[in-house]
Amino acid sequence: MTLRKPLTVVIGAIAALTMIAGCSSNGGGSGADFCELTKKADTIDENDLEAQAAMMKDLAAAAPAEIKDDMKFLADVFNKMAGIDMDDPAAMMEALGDDLTRMMEVSTSLPEKFAEICGE
Repeated sequence: MTLRKPLTVVIGAIAALTMIAGCSSNGGGSGADFCELTKKADTIDENDLEAQAAMMKDLAAAAPAEIKDDMKFLADVFNKMAGIDMDDPAAMMEALGDDLTRMMEVSTSLPEKFAEICGE
């Protein structure tokens, strides 16, 4: 099993939450910008790790304060993943180190935060 699935789950979760929540325009400031940007996440090819990394970087830059650190962390992880062979477990573990555990924790905590930011 590769780590591609967990990475695409994060992108997919962003897109799904956007469709479900409808990203309210009442989010104001960077919250509204972030919600608007999440709508583009569903256009990213799940096999294009460089595009996923670029999207995560953009999302991190637009993220409101309450999730900015988590989004920056995920953007850093996606950037690392874009530069390695996803079918080489040893290379993935070397590149990620302890990041995989935090990535999974952050990606499971973000859906509720997205719903709060982007509205229901």
